[in-house]
Amino acid sequence: MDLGALSHEIPAKMSLSSLLHVCLCGFLLALAMNGTEASARTPKADVPEYCPEDPASNFSPVPIRTQRLQIEQLLREGGNPNQCFAETSALMRAADMDDLKTVRRLLDAGAHPDRPKSPGSTLTPLMLVVGGRGYDIALLLLSRGADPRAIDKTNGQTLLHELAFGPRAIADRSEELEIAQIVRKAGISVNARNAIRMTPIYLAVRNVDQSLVAWLLYQGADPKLKDHEGRDAFSAARDREGESATDIRKKEQILLMLETEPLARLLRQGKTAEFGRAFKHCAPEKTAHHTPRC
Repeated sequence: MDLGALSHEIPAKMSLSSLLHVCLCGFLLALAMNGTEASARTPKADVPEYCPEDPASNFSPVPIRTQRLQIEQLLREGGNPNQCFAETSALMRAADMDDLKTVRRLLDAGAHPDRPKSPGSTLTPLMLVVGGRGYDIALLLLSRGADPRAIDKTNGQTLLHELAFGPRAIADRSEELEIAQIVRKAGISVNARNAIRMTPIYLAVRNVDQSLVAWLLYQGADPKLKDHEGRDAFSAARDREGESATDIRKKEQILLMLETEPLARLLRQGKTAEFGRAFKHCAPEKTAHHTPRC
């Protein structure tokens, strides 16, 4: 409410008590309007942690088209944006469908970015889309308060593990590294281990993600940490079985990064330009100890 405009409409001979009454009413009305707008933008605090169990959902999966129609009807009718459909939140469904527009609409309507989760699950929409390379949705969720420290307790995966574990086919890695930086600033260790003691750098090497490997090295990741079967980032880089010719070449370059201490030191110091120049001059030949000559 524009109280300045209201003052022009007040009669000149209005008593002081009446004037105060008008001003007070205007102030309370404006406060109520602001509170209504704020509540529409802020997720409700009383959102349950989990969706209610629905045994029927295990026997009759909901088709994707039906899911879209259900969420669209929910938004059109102004329903609860934290509503569950067959043990899954509307937001999780939209994220699973990689539907950025619907995710944004649900968040705008007040959907909580992290809950409700499916019964017995610790997977959040953020972890789901990061593992599937839905980075545009992930960045939106993070900007709306999604927890970057989330851990999937079923497998011990952090968001750094999920970043390293996702599909290989992606051209632009800038959003991936932006998410990694947010997660790192939130306090997640680059040497965190999942349930079978795998580290993010081991998974990134195995997944031939050169950009993430370089970033993890720069952040202080230890490539020598072993998983439950004694494998580390070095063994992952040397494992060429079933790899394409392109990925074999990439793994050779990754192994060079891991084995060449001067290059690793440049990365840890943040000297990426010097790293690029030094990398070009490193000879591909290896000694008997598998150490590249630079």
